Amino acid sequence: MKKLFLIRHSKSSRELELINDLDRPLTERGYRDAVSMSAVLKSELEMPDLILTSQSVRTWSTALIFARTFNYESSKIKVDTRIYEASTKELLSIINRIHEDFSNVLIFGHNPGLQKFISYLCGVDNGHFSTSAIAGVQFNNLSWDEISQSTGELFFLKEPKSNVYL
Repeated sequence: MKKLFLIRHSKSSRELELINDLDRPLTERGYRDAVSMSAVLKSELEMPDLILTSQSVRTWSTALIFARTFNYESSKIKVDTRIYEASTKELLSIINRIHEDFSNVLIFGHNPGLQKFISYLCGVDNGHFSTSAIAGVQFNNLSWDEISQSTGELFFLKEPKSNVYL
């Protein structure tokens, strides 16, 4: 069974007006939420096989916090520039190319792309997808290249404020 965990980057600073969007750092709250949410995911998943992230500082920082929680080597985190501002089509292309040896994959990205992608994969509108939110989608008896619209089941949804579990 393939499991995909889609994780929105943690809260980042918009106060620094002159900073490029890709370079926005996490806030103190963002850091705390990432630490907390990584522990929540660790209770669900023993170890990710692959971590993918966009190139932005806020997603890389969030992914790094999760990697440390799992004792996943930071040098193994893969940066994919297509994740930043990715459409559903682009995100699908990324997961359709994941090697079959990987069963548990984490992707760190941005909204609205992740929220739309979850709806596409599961055939349901999951509503608002806050910063630091985690959605777990499982695919029964499918290889990564077979995943398409409405082939997934949303089995895990957790947000820092709502404490929602599926």
